[in-house]
Amino acid sequence: MRRVLSVFLGLLLLVYPFCSIRAEEGEEQAAGIALQSPMAVLMDTSTGQVLVEKAGDQKAPAASAIKVMTLLLLYDGIEEGRLRMEDTVQVSDNAAKTGGTRAFLDRGASYKAEDLIKAISVCSANDASVAMAEAMYGSTDAFVAQMNARAKELGANNSLFTTCTGLDDENSYTTARDLAIIASALSRHRNASQYTAIYMDQINHAEGRVTELTNPNRLVRFYTGCDGYATGSSNLAKYCGVITAKKGETRLVAVILGANDSNMRFDDARALLEYGFANYTQRMLAKKGEILRKNVEIPGGTPKYVNLVAKDDIRVVLKRGEENQIKKEIELLPDVQAPVEMGQKLGTLNVYIGDTLIGQSDAIAEAQVKRATLWEAVNTILRYWIMG
Repeated sequence: MRRVLSVFLGLLLLVYPFCSIRAEEGEEQAAGIALQSPMAVLMDTSTGQVLVEKAGDQKAPAASAIKVMTLLLLYDGIEEGRLRMEDTVQVSDNAAKTGGTRAFLDRGASYKAEDLIKAISVCSANDASVAMAEAMYGSTDAFVAQMNARAKELGANNSLFTTCTGLDDENSYTTARDLAIIASALSRHRNASQYTAIYMDQINHAEGRVTELTNPNRLVRFYTGCDGYATGSSNLAKYCGVITAKKGETRLVAVILGANDSNMRFDDARALLEYGFANYTQRMLAKKGEILRKNVEIPGGTPKYVNLVAKDDIRVVLKRGEENQIKKEIELLPDVQAPVEMGQKLGTLNVYIGDTLIGQSDAIAEAQVKRATLWEAVNTILRYWIMG
């Protein structure tokens, strides 16, 4: 499943780069968004379209905001069966002594994997991150290597992760665009926001001790629809955030890097999300299996005609008001003859706004068309000759 998602996201990066250009580079700054942070990206998670960008490919540290990748790997691993939520994880000395934000896990104690993921998701607990990394891949080094491999799979090619926690390291860097890509992959795990949406919770230790967990992402509490994913701050990274919200069927992610303070981070994230929801709308322009054209003639075939259907969904994000400007064109392959297999590509559906291509899907045969036998061919000619 993870490989399929990786291929899907990779294809989106190939199909939609022009879509982010269509958002008219630089125009967003004049569209009522006064971004103060030096780096920012607003992305639609289902299509990968970049709606707003400011220095989106500038490399920078991101502190604990990189935990979107930590969480992605953990949910990937659970899906793959490396670990189950109900499994217990023993806390190593290395995990227990990890600095920064912590859940104050007891050295040598065992916790449910689900509780550790909750601690990472709600309060960005570094000790829980190290404990889960070790449980999932045997060591933090192996886990970090997989973080970097997964980033490459997704097309997040301008990132180098050196820790699973985001603690300051001069060799570590990422970009706003890469974190948005990673967050989009995380959003495809249905339970990803189960705990990142929580503002306050707790984790229970042995002998009745309790650690209160508070989410540093205040938009989870104060912005309707916000349910994740990660924030971070450090001397190197300043204030960063990977903030996602969902309204209706549309999920957006706003990535902020290098803000001077926490207010700037959340003000910019809120401004991006509000701009995105107010000015863009998601549309399904073609559904997988939808009939695109009926009764396409297949020379030499029996039956003689076949319907064309869409191989894939075409889902895009449009500026409000653009819906009426959409044009669909089917470009048939030349010289197609029988036999034709069900699902064989016979053409391409192109979707435009004006002259700008915004989406594509293969147009495939809905059914098999066999090569007509000599008698069937003669019979067809006779019928045509007799009936005119």
